[in-house]
Formats: sequence, C-alpha cells, structure tokens
Amino acid sequence: MDEILTVDVVIPVYQPDKKFRSLIARLLKQTWPVRQVILAVTGEPLQYEDAIRKQFAFHKIPAEIFHLTPEEFDHGGTRHMAAEKGTGDLILFMTQDAVPADRYLIENLVRYFQDGQVAAAYARQLPQTDCPLIERYTRSFNYPDESRIKTREDMKELGIKTFFCSNVCAMYRRKTYERLGGFPRNVIFNEDMIFAGRLIQAGYAIAYGADARVIHSHRYGLRQQLRRNFDLAVSQKQCPEVFASVQSESEGIRLVKETARWLAGKKRWDQIPVLFFQSGAKYIGYRLGKVYDRLPGWTVRRLTMNRRYWERKRAGAEDTLVSVCIPAYNSGRYIQQTMESVLNQTHRNLELVVVDDCSSDDTVQKAEEIAARDSRVRIVRNPHNLGMAGNWNACIRQARGEYMKLLCADDILYPESIEKELAPFLFCQELQLSMSDTALINIDGQRIGSFGRWPKKGQMDGRKLAKRSILLNNFFGAPCNNLFRRDAALAAGGFDPQFSYILDFDFWVRMACRGTVYITHEKLNAFRIRRDSNTGDVMGDGERGGEYLREHRILAEKCQAEPLRLSKSQVRFSVWWRKTRSRLIHVYLKIFTK
Repeated sequence: MDEILTVDVVIPVYQPDKKFRSLIARLLKQTWPVRQVILAVTGEPLQYEDAIRKQFAFHKIPAEIFHLTPEEFDHGGTRHMAAEKGTGDLILFMTQDAVPADRYLIENLVRYFQDGQVAAAYARQLPQTDCPLIERYTRSFNYPDESRIKTREDMKELGIKTFFCSNVCAMYRRKTYERLGGFPRNVIFNEDMIFAGRLIQAGYAIAYGADARVIHSHRYGLRQQLRRNFDLAVSQKQCPEVFASVQSESEGIRLVKETARWLAGKKRWDQIPVLFFQSGAKYIGYRLGKVYDRLPGWTVRRLTMNRRYWERKRAGAEDTLVSVCIPAYNSGRYIQQTMESVLNQTHRNLELVVVDDCSSDDTVQKAEEIAARDSRVRIVRNPHNLGMAGNWNACIRQARGEYMKLLCADDILYPESIEKELAPFLFCQELQLSMSDTALINIDGQRIGSFGRWPKKGQMDGRKLAKRSILLNNFFGAPCNNLFRRDAALAAGGFDPQFSYILDFDFWVRMACRGTVYITHEKLNAFRIRRDSNTGDVMGDGERGGEYLREHRILAEKCQAEPLRLSKSQVRFSVWWRKTRSRLIHVYLKIFTK
C-alpha cells in the first residue's frame, strides 16, 4: 500500500455474551495492526475487564475502557465520545456481537481509503449458523458479494441505499469525520446512515467492501420488528435534511418481493406467511414512526425500542433554559399583560428579559412591578435609543438561554407556547426555527382572526419555506410565533439595520436557510393588530408603504444569490404580489381594527 494508515477501534459494550470474547480474540489476530482499542461500557463493569486489559497489553495495543450509565448512553454521542479519545487516521466502529470472519477484515477495509474521495467503508455481514431463513436472505440482499463505491451520482439509482453504512462494522477517515462534526448526538438511533447521508451530500464517497466480512445477524420477533422500524422512521423524520431527498419505502417493497421470489424458488411455502406478518409489522412500525409527533406520549413509549431516549428528552426539556425577550418602547399600556403571559407558561425554566429602548412613558415602572414579584424577570435599560434593529439585537446579546423567543410588547403567549415549540428542538440538531400558528387580536384583546403557517405540519427544509415565503406570503409570521437557537441567531448575524419594516422577515429567511424548520399547527400566541402599529403603518399606498415595498424588493433581489437562487421573473412576481397583498391587508385593517 502507498500509505500506512493507523486504525483505532471503537466498540460500545453492554452486557456482552461470548461473541464479544470471540470479537476481541479475532481483533488481536488481524493482519493490519490496531493502534488503539476504545471500549465504551454501559452499566455494570465487565466481569473480565482486567483480563481484557492484559490481553491487549500482551499484544502491545493500548486499550482505554471508560464507563457510563444506561441513562447517559446515546447511539451517536457515545460513539463520538469514544472516537475523540483516539488519534488514529481511521476509526473502526464495531458492535459487540460482530465477529470478524477472518484475519483480513481491517486490512480489506483500509484498502478503500487509498481513494482520497472515500470517507467511509463498511463491511459485509454474514449470517450466523442459527440465523432464520428469511433473515439469511435479508443479509445477502443488503450485503451482496460484490463491492461498490457509492457517490452522490448514485442517488437516482440506489435511492436511500446510497446512504447505507452500518456501524456494526464501519470505518471512517478521522479528518473527514471531525470536519463534518461526527455522528449526530441525541438521535434515537440510525446515527450511521444519518452521517453517511451527510458525507454523500458533501461530495464524499462511501465504500461497501464485500471482501471485509463479519459474522452478524438478528433473530427479531414481530414486536421487535415493529419497534425497530418505528425508531427507524423517527430518525428519518427528525433528519429531513438527509432523508427528504431519497425514497425509502420503495426499497422495502423491493426487499419483500425479492424475498418472496427467493422463498418460492426454494419451495419454502411455509415461510411466505412468516414473511407476510414480518413485513406487516415492519410497515406498521414505520408508518407510525413517520407520525410519531402526532401520537400521545404513552403510545410512543410503548412503540419504541429506546424508552430511555424519550425519557431523557422529556427530562431535558424541563431543564432547558429559554429566554423570552421583550424589546420595549413606550409600551406601558400592554407590557404587564404581555409579561404575565410569559410568566404563566407551563415550561417553568425560563427568563424574561425586558430591554427598554429609552421609553418616555411608564413602561419601565410597570415592568418593575412585575419584576418585584418574580425573580425570573430581568430589566435592561439602553443608555440611548438604539432603534428597532438595535434593540432587537440587544435582546439576543442579553439572552442567557440556549433557546430564545422575541415577543413584541403588545403580543401574548398562550400557556403551552414555549413547551410545545421547544419539544422539536430536542430531537433534531439541524432545526433552526420552531413555529406555531397565531391568533389575531385587536387593541382590546378580542379575537378577530388567525394566521397559519405553511399547510404542512412538522419538519421541513428551511430553504424551501424561505423561498415560498418570498414568493407567496411570509409564512414565518411575527416574532411571537418563532422559537430559535440563540447561537444560531448570533451566527446568522442578528437583525439587519438596513431594514425597518421587514427586519424580522429578513432574519427568519436567513435563519431558515441554515437548516430545517418545524411547524406546529396550533395557535400558541396572539398577535395584536392596531392601525398605529408598525404592521398597520406600512400597509397601503402611503410613503411608509412605499418604503416597505422597497425593502421587500431589496430582500428578494438579495435572494437571487445562494442559497435560494430566485430568478429575475420570480423577483418581479414577488414584488408585485407583495404590493397587491399590502393593499388587501390595508382594507382589512380599516374595517376590523381600531
């Protein structure tokens, strides 16, 4: 070989059986030297831990063994933590029940990394001797006897199998692994395919090595099949930035057809009903997983294989600090009602920050009255007037929570607003915005209408929503609708002071283009419409209405560049439609508001 690459081996371990001892023994006999072995042991220490250390020491292989509780285990996070303890050029991840079939497993995987485009390579899985007949065929279907290197160009042909890469036995180039952030943390499982999808999308290649072989198979019952596929679908739904571009159901259907044909060729008619029930359990689990966010919590916990994941998420939500920031200016009439709506949230771990921009009325005095009764309130007074964009950016700087919401001083949050908007963030690292529907109220707080998001519920690509919002309607809505990550807001540059009337719209577009958004079709807040408000001020044909349209044109023209790439005709349509909508809204405000 042209280059000598060092290899670290990472193995998560939990209550291992005799196959783990066989795995260790065969690792020590590999033709390609192992630089270091890292074992992540969950739960009780291994009974023969000292013996394993002595085995590796005898072969002059450093072995690091660290322990964590079952509550701390995370499919992606635990593996990532273990990987960070090594320094080898390549990282080989294995499961405790994957036994090398021969002495050449590591050598055959390393060979693929002589191609600089290859960032990951995974091994062929051979069935165990007691493997059921249908599972035996599934092994050969997913792990054929012919090697292949997969790239982005193969997505049309292979679909979701382009992203297939199993951490039962998979090797990764460390530099690339670290550059892309490693395995996703806090995912229910399927961390290998999620990361593989990101590799493919980033232009790297994944090698399947049929000559690198491990012995590994399962004996799942119907309930296990259902639960496993439920979790699989959950992981795919939580990462649409990876899986939305490929079809997965068609590959499952093809597997069922091919398996039935194979059984018929073997004249094993007795296995056809077994295949039918197994496939039904998989399909039901998968479809339920796709709508997990619409199911009651108790149902999800019954369906999943990983209850601790959901319990950890629920506990994490309660511990998460959320900052609600109110940029205030001459808001004495409404400020107390707005603040009370925040402090009455079902999510209790929050801070309420009122940033006053040199009000000349009693805004600060009224805010201080609330602050005297609740230690979660903090009042900040700007030394001089910063204007709208400056004050909103001051809110971002003042926030201490991981997540935050901007709330105009005359709007209202309903009690479950933060709890329900926060929940999606706990399941997807790519999420930038969590949005809900809005009730419209008048100056007296009376309900006069509602405003909804894009019709689709759940997670969607942020760039798609941004483009549709530019062309059709601002589906992001007002600040009270959106919960977002504070660090993402800082990375996006905050609010642009060149805008006076659409500074929040411009901000939402930039935030959404950084990842995904989540839409909850439930009215969790109320937006107050007044003729004297900023919203009412810019609708119609007046001077400020003209400035509003000019700003929208600037934003639309800016979106001709990456990542939205609007055409000139789309920009013209966007400006025309925005002008038409403004006139219609102006008429609405004259009729229904005070």
